[in-house]
Amino acid sequence: MEACLEREILEELGVRVKVNEHLLQVDHEYDEKSISLHLFHCSRLVGEPQTIGCDAMEWVNPQDLDLYELPPPDIRIIPFIKSLTETMG
Repeated sequence: MEACLEREILEELGVRVKVNEHLLQVDHEYDEKSISLHLFHCSRLVGEPQTIGCDAMEWVNPQDLDLYELPPPDIRIIPFIKSLTETMG
């Protein structure tokens, strides 16, 4: 899974990363499918993020994530991300 993530980030954002550790898994059931959302800690090795595989991107303060309309499984990881930023300073 780590190699796949590294490849996807390079293809979608033009950034070479190294996956450091798996932090969290959130499983979610939709009516027509089920998904597992994985959160990883990565280190950027080379490159600046570009909008290659998306229309737009925006860096936001983790405390502001509640202001965005996100799918249910993404909403479930927001408290974890906020707690990480509080402990990391």
